[in-house]
Order: sequence, then structure tokens, then C-alpha cells
Amino acid sequence: MPKQKGNLWTTMWISYLETCLNNYLYSGIWFQQFQKIIIPHSQSSLMTKRLVAYFLINKVLEETIRGDYCKNKNIQEQADPTLIPKTIITLNQVEASKFSYIVGWMLFKLIKRDYLMNSHPKFSVICILLRSLCTEKVEYDVLETKLQTTIIISRSEFVQFMYRLESLVIELFEKHNELGSNILRYVENSFLTNLHLNQTFIQILKSSNGENNSELENEDCKFIYERCVLIYMKSRQKTWRSVNNYIPKKGTASL
Repeated sequence: MPKQKGNLWTTMWISYLETCLNNYLYSGIWFQQFQKIIIPHSQSSLMTKRLVAYFLINKVLEETIRGDYCKNKNIQEQADPTLIPKTIITLNQVEASKFSYIVGWMLFKLIKRDYLMNSHPKFSVICILLRSLCTEKVEYDVLETKLQTTIIISRSEFVQFMYRLESLVIELFEKHNELGSNILRYVENSFLTNLHLNQTFIQILKSSNGENNSELENEDCKFIYERCVLIYMKSRQKTWRSVNNYIPKKGTASL
């Protein structure tokens, strides 16, 4: 358990508490205690007593531990699919360089390291389209490590699309007081259902290489869009923590 109290400490304690409660329920001790305290003289069958006890305890756990979760989940599921960023962010030279690197890394992962993408039946076509969105540059460090470094340089129209996506993230973070630790799930759900971003992405993707457009259905394009969103969100979590302290530490149950 971390010594310093914070998001990681809270997350680990919640996980520990849930484990203890599950062990307590599975142990059967709760039923023995229930029989002694609540229904010592009941004539009902053993199975009926056990069911009544289980549902009562389950209801108590829902009300005391997960009461806010259901409320937040309803808000989270009400994400507006028609959202459009009010303003597009402007980054200084250093931040813009970092942002371009992250976008390039995301494309690199989609093309070469994402097992879900690689296992798609139309991956060969998808790979050609994704490669059309960027330029791959290989640099060799001959003097020191003698290793090669692959740099992905994204096309300007795709980078601008990602700027729109990031701009919407910042606007959605305004709901952090309302959603608390569910903010990332709300943002993710908002992106996956966003009609404007989805359509814009498909247009950019299909215009990148006209020869392979006919082989991809809308569902295929939607799949690529979803993988882009999920990988991007995971890669940006650390940066977003400086904007919102509700976001869990890396390595915890965040995304």
C-alpha cells in the first residue's frame, strides 16, 4: 500500500475493501451471523433464509458503497453525440511538438503494435490507409547506441483533427465536479458516440488513399476510429492529470 495518500492510495484501498467484502460473502460466515441475529425462530426453509439474507446484504452494499456509481453511470451514459468543440486549442512550440509526437506514436501503435488492429480481417487494407496518414522516418544512431529509431510524422489534416479531439476533451473536463472519478469514462463515451468526430475521421481516412476505399465498410471505419480514441486517451492520461486531479494514477483502474 502506498505511504502517500492520494488517488493511487484511494484506489488500492477501494480494491482491498472490495476483496475483503467478496471473501466475507463467499465464506458463509455472514449467513451464520444472520441466522443468530435476525431470524433465529423463523420456520422458513434453509434455502429461503439464505436467499433473504443474501439479497438484504447485497442491497446494503449497493446503497452504502455503490450508490454514487449508479448516479454517475446514468450521467455518463447521457453523453451528447452532437458535441462540437467551441474553440480549438492553441499550443506553444514545445507543447505542439509533444502533441505531434503523441499523435505519431498513436499511429505507430495502430500500424505495428495493436493486436486488435493486427487481427482485423481487413488489416492489410487498413494498414495502407493508416500509413497514408503519416510519413515514416528511420534515424540511425551510429556513434552511440548503433540503434535505429522510427519517427512517425503525421499529415497536417490528421493532426488538426486530433487538435479538435483534444479541444473537446478540455471542454468535457468541466463536468469533473459532477462526475468525479468517472470523468474519463464519460469522456471516452462522448468520443465513441460523437457523430461529428466520427464522420470527420472517416472523411480524412478515405481521402488519404482513394484506391482502397471501396474495400472498407462503415463498421470497419468505426472500428479504426474507436481504436484511435482508446489508444489516444491512454497515452494522454498523464498530461490530463495536470488539468484534473480526479484522474487516477497510471497503473490503476482508470482506463
